[in-house]
Amino acid sequence: MQKFLDKWMKKKTTMLVAAFFAASTLTFSGCSASTATNPTSTSAAAAQQEAAEQSLSDARNTPVVRAAKAVGPSVVGITNKAVARDWFNNPVETEGVGSGVIFRSDGYIVTNNHVVANAKELIVSLADGRTLKGKLIGTDEVTDLAVVKV
Repeated sequence: MQKFLDKWMKKKTTMLVAAFFAASTLTFSGCSASTATNPTSTSAAAAQQEAAEQSLSDARNTPVVRAAKAVGPSVVGITNKAVARDWFNNPVETEGVGSGVIFRSDGYIVTNNHVVANAKELIVSLADGRTLKGKLIGTDEVTDLAVVKV
């Protein structure tokens, strides 16, 4: 039995050493100490990279991406400041956030009812960085829709 174990251990050790050398060879085969560059290969590589980036850019220019870019400025953030009650029935100011879409040029925004429910104050954040006070115009709990005006 001891003879079998010795033979098996030698085989295992040999395989482990061979695997180590194979991994080392593969790892360091791409390394080079040379600092000289071939201008032709460098410009060819740059052209190939530019073509790949253009191809990737074209692949990202889908109808969904174009639509998102077109309507992006009309998407707004809505902050809802409300007053709730804690365990001891003390008033506590709470804050919730959501989003909405400007659907008319005179400042009407459609959002979800749950975003503006129980609002004490509505603050609308526009895509250009401005923040404006919003006024709740109407809500519909059944469809979970609400209209806010800035």
